[in-house]
Amino acid sequence: MTSKRTTRAVSIQWVTVLASVAIVSTLAAVTFTNQASRQAPELSVRSAAATGAGADASGDARGPGRNLGNQNLVRKKKFVPRGLWREDDPNLADIKSLKFNLLTVNPNRPDLNRLRNNGLKGLIWLGGYDTDDCEFNENNAWVREKVKELRRHRAAYAWFIDDEPHADCPNVRAQIHGRSNLIEKIHPRALTVVSENEDEAFDELANTTDVMVIVSYPCSHEDGCVYSKIAEDVRAAKNAGVRRFWGAIQAFGEEYYKLPNQSQTRQLFRRWKRAGMSGYLGYIWRSDGEDEVLEDHKELWDVWKTNNSRPLR
Repeated sequence: MTSKRTTRAVSIQWVTVLASVAIVSTLAAVTFTNQASRQAPELSVRSAAATGAGADASGDARGPGRNLGNQNLVRKKKFVPRGLWREDDPNLADIKSLKFNLLTVNPNRPDLNRLRNNGLKGLIWLGGYDTDDCEFNENNAWVREKVKELRRHRAAYAWFIDDEPHADCPNVRAQIHGRSNLIEKIHPRALTVVSENEDEAFDELANTTDVMVIVSYPCSHEDGCVYSKIAEDVRAAKNAGVRRFWGAIQAFGEEYYKLPNQSQTRQLFRRWKRAGMSGYLGYIWRSDGEDEVLEDHKELWDVWKTNNSRPLR
């Protein structure tokens, strides 16, 4: 017969063993959970990209997510586009010194080489869309050739399908979406971009590409700077279902539009950031069609440099 003292000692030993087992099991479960939670976002994104999950049954880009865009959120999440529209042949050293990192560029290797050599990325122009004829200026064969040629270039960041196609053409949605998909088939990790300035076109163009550049220029000679226009245009785009957008920040003046001064440019950045842009393009560095451009107004350069150096959030 075992004494009460011995029984108590054995019981205490068994309690200690069981407690140790419970602690080890708990630690293992916590470790597994933590590992799973760290890995889950990447796995879920890859799964959606691999299976095409996120698009609705019709394949319409209005669906809850395009695999093209999802892949690029993983690959390019650390690059915040701080870009410029430009024409002609700009001084890239000046642009780089102002902390810009992206520039519109024609689809050729020499121009991309110049960007690469200056530490810049390219938003590659693919010829655009003719709103009079309701068709692209370049055919699919030309696009295939350009994407195949340039897709692995170190300066190639994104593909600019069109600048303001609007919604007047009956098949514009299918055409823009189709061209974006064409690029994806050739370059599965591509990022595609379209810009638009008409609120009524947002419904047609929403999510036909990975990114929409919302064009909203609030400063005019007649009305001054109506900053609320930015929030109104962004709200219209979001109501149309646009999920990812860059802002087109005004940096020009002409007969109707007024070039924003230093304080007005600071306010433009504040309003665009508040609206939730994930990147931006300044319009414009140099252009024959505008009376006043950023290149010629060096008093604005420090404002742009300062904002190009700040986080968006």
